Amino acid sequence: MPQVETSDALAAFQRYTQAFQALDAASVAQHFHEPAFFITPGEVLSLPTLEAVERTYARIMADMPRDYVRTDFGPLSERRLSDDLAMVRGSGVWKNAANEDLMPFGMTYMLRRTDQTWRIVVAAIHASGTWTGRRLSAGFAGRGNFAKVWTADLNWRAGPPGVPALETACASS
Repeated sequence: MPQVETSDALAAFQRYTQAFQALDAASVAQHFHEPAFFITPGEVLSLPTLEAVERTYARIMADMPRDYVRTDFGPLSERRLSDDLAMVRGSGVWKNAANEDLMPFGMTYMLRRTDQTWRIVVAAIHASGTWTGRRLSAGFAGRGNFAKVWTADLNWRAGPPGVPALETACASS
């Protein structure tokens, strides 16, 4: 297998995160492959077109906490699976202006290179490996379908009755 610079896919992922932090769903969509999949603890969405990606991210952004200002990421790792397939993994947390955590999460993205451009084929959002049991902000819990999915999976121990423990949620996935 020829040597390929390993930072290309990670750089493409970082451009995607910049578009997300700008809350620009149309720009986010440009970083996706057609078709793509978006996976959360509660659902798997098929995104056959860039328009479907844009609609999905517009909904996510509409459901975000009003005081969201940025996403902080822990170390991101890239694993090259082939010359044209890479996996980017890591964790992040949505933050407000007071630097408070709004929502921590883990993520695994699969990117595929076509025509010298890396695009997201699978975006998987999951529990963070460093989750400490902190509650989500009151303004975020229960807002919209996407928020409900993450809240049900991540707001464990201190969460509402009937929410499964993180260990149970992870074991069933």
